[in-house]
Formats: sequence, structure tokens, C-alpha cells
Amino acid sequence: IALSLPTGSTTLKRVPQGEEGEVIIIVQEIIHRCQVVFTEFHNNTLVVEIGHILRSYQNRTTDRIKATMPVSWRVRRDGKLCGAWYAGQTQDISASGVRLLLPYLLEIPQNIEMLLYIGSSPMSDLGKPSNVRQISRRDGAQEAPIKIVGKVRHFSPYIGSYMSVGLSFTTITDVDKIRLIGHLISYKYGNETITQEYAHA
Repeated sequence: IALSLPTGSTTLKRVPQGEEGEVIIIVQEIIHRCQVVFTEFHNNTLVVEIGHILRSYQNRTTDRIKATMPVSWRVRRDGKLCGAWYAGQTQDISASGVRLLLPYLLEIPQNIEMLLYIGSSPMSDLGKPSNVRQISRRDGAQEAPIKIVGKVRHFSPYIGSYMSVGLSFTTITDVDKIRLIGHLISYKYGNETITQEYAHA
């Protein structure tokens, strides 16, 4: 299979020919985690040979996982952004939806735009204005948070002055969806070998 790398990708370009690795492939809403061998690289395209499928997952698109991760969020009304970014955090998440812990809202919006900081520690300033930031990777590099627009499906009071808000994802890029799925699989099964580079087949 040939993988077209995003502009500016550098990590996979340095992978030696014959090196083994893993890729995540989504085919007809089924997620396959595959062992591969890197065979060649040319014209910003990486060619890999698929060895065998390590695991397949149904699309919901992975099980909902209890995980606390920081987010920045803001309201969208009539397709337009309203107001500043605020700090929130996840309560649980899958590749198709999330439950957020937010300060109590007098008016429940129909849609929320969020930036998910995967692999980061929860924010202590929940509900306060939030500065959009980059994610610090283990190799010292920086990458953008995952950008998602979600539709509010349900909400309920939580402890104190907080509420739990359930969203289903309506807008997320293919690259960000693969990033999210890779993180969820790693989180659930303790697999730390999933690459931090993302590509289109």
C-alpha cells in the first residue's frame, strides 16, 4: 500500500528500508491495525507491505473509553463561532463522540467546537478562558490539537457547578480521526508503538 505523507513530515522519511512498523487502516467503517514492512520512499510517498492484521475494531469506531483529557471549547451557533475559548475536559470518549465536563451553562448550545489535547494532563482551570496551545510529544516536537465540531445530544447536572455534556462528532478531518483512533487504541490496549505520523493511502 502507498501512503501519501503530509507536507512537512520528516519522521517516516528516515525509516530504513525493511523496518517493521504498524499502520491503522479504515475500510468501510472497520478499523484494522496492521503490521507492515517499510519498502521504499519516493516523491513524498511511503510504500509499505502489509504483513498481517493485528486487530480489527468495529466502528462505533472504538469502544467508549473513560479518559480525562483537556480540551478547549467554544460555542457554534448557526454555523458561526461565538465567544472565546474555554477550558474543559473529557469524561469518556470514542472515535464518534465524547462526554465533556463543563461549567454549568444557562443556555445549552446546539453545537460545540473543541480542541482535544491528546496525551496531555487535565487542566486545573476548568471553565476559565483557555489559550489555544500545541501538544508536546515525547520526542520533543510540537503538534496541533485535534479539532472537532460536535452536536450536543444530551446533558445532565454534575457535581457542584459543573455539568456533563454528550456530543456526537459532526466534523473531524480524516487525519485527525486517525490520530484520535490511534491514541484510543494505545490508551485501551497499552500499545505505545503507534506512530505519531499520519498519512492518506
